[in-house]
Amino acid sequence: MTNQRDPFEILKRRFADLSEGQRRVARMLLDEPARVALLSTAALGERAGVSDSTVIRLASALGYSGYPELRAAIHNSLFTHVAPSEYFRRSLHHDAGSAAHASLKADANNIARLEAQATHRAVTSAAGVIATAESVFVAGSESSFAPAYALAYLLARVRRNVQLFGSGETDVARQLLELGPTSALVVFSVPRYARATYQVAEHAVRAGAHLIAVTDSLTAPIAQLKSTAITVDSASASFFQSQVASISVANALAAEVAHRSAADAEQRLRAIESLDESSGRFLVGRESSGRASSTSRANGNGRGAGSR
Repeated sequence: MTNQRDPFEILKRRFADLSEGQRRVARMLLDEPARVALLSTAALGERAGVSDSTVIRLASALGYSGYPELRAAIHNSLFTHVAPSEYFRRSLHHDAGSAAHASLKADANNIARLEAQATHRAVTSAAGVIATAESVFVAGSESSFAPAYALAYLLARVRRNVQLFGSGETDVARQLLELGPTSALVVFSVPRYARATYQVAEHAVRAGAHLIAVTDSLTAPIAQLKSTAITVDSASASFFQSQVASISVANALAAEVAHRSAADAEQRLRAIESLDESSGRFLVGRESSGRASSTSRANGNGRGAGSR
């Protein structure tokens, strides 16, 4: 795939072979990538003064499947090689209030791309590994800790033996020792790719554990290890990598694992609910089946006097 190489080098190398309209788009991508990499095909074409089809043909001429793949490659290249402060400086072109809109739009695009990438097939395959593993570990550093925590929390509510890699050296050392052929490790890693996460994944592969990598590209460092890879877009309109698509994948994995072991998952959920209720953990308690039944009768939905 083309994204094994730097998109800016490809643009420079093939610039002379492009049409005049394609060169206008290429100049914008080279001169102000942080400002235009998040634009839609139509918006980029309008800004360059060319048609949508010209933008699409440029991506194809560079060897990409379409403009979304080219845009993702440019974004990830920027985040891999440019410091967040510099990326932020380059993106300071929004009017007051529009930065929030651009951020929301970028997140929406990242979610939309999950379906376009047929992510559900990779998620289904990964969920099968998680469901049958004796123990499951989840890891993610820096901003990728958020989806890692979300997945570990959800999985622990529907199955046994789920651990989130801790931040303490003692916890990590103990958890590394427990990784083996009957274990599954799910890692979340996007540019600039945390070294600690990669090292955990590397150890897991050496130990014979099943590695599931949620990352931005099949050519990302973590995906180069023997793994089941799930690709996500992490494009953002500001100084950070968006984790919205990664969290969506975490939700999908938890839902699929629970569905595969529905009876056990339901039993575990009921046990956790009982503990939560007895400890008063939440401000709002759940409705008991008895209360739900009486409410149903009061509304005329049960077999009370009013329904005869």
